[in-house]
Amino acid sequence: MKEIHKSITQSAVLSDDERYRFLLKRVWDESKKNATLIMLNPSKANLLKSDMTITNTMNYLIDKDFGSMTVVNLFPLMATSPKNLVGHKEDFKKENDKFILEACENADSIFVGWVRGENKNRVKEVELIIRRYSDKVYCFQDEKGIKPRHPRNITDKWSVHKYFRDDTFHSY
Repeated sequence: MKEIHKSITQSAVLSDDERYRFLLKRVWDESKKNATLIMLNPSKANLLKSDMTITNTMNYLIDKDFGSMTVVNLFPLMATSPKNLVGHKEDFKKENDKFILEACENADSIFVGWVRGENKNRVKEVELIIRRYSDKVYCFQDEKGIKPRHPRNITDKWSVHKYFRDDTFHSY
């Protein structure tokens, strides 16, 4: 019998008032691949507290032999409902774009997990930022064939697909 100790390093970049989260990072094995996830907006997860999306995504990535994940978002406002983004979509936009770019530069794989059909202008802006990394940009597809999917409810039945097809944008 042996006792095993394992640590998860957690870091976050928040606004001074802690209402905006620009980056959330979890590292459990530095020797393995890093995944960057780009989603719509942060919910409740912070430096110490995980929400359902962070927990489920981290478990999925551990099973897929990743050692860390970096989470960035189209919009940095921490809100449990996308309806709360109204009036805040331009807040910290330039700063947020820098975090998206840096997270993608340092990623082995990039997973797009924003909601389909909404915020098309912002999606197109971020697609332009991440286009240079098209060879490592993926999205989740659920068992019904719907993609891109937000990973909150990710299961082993979901699959991963290239986000960009033959130099074209998906713009779901």
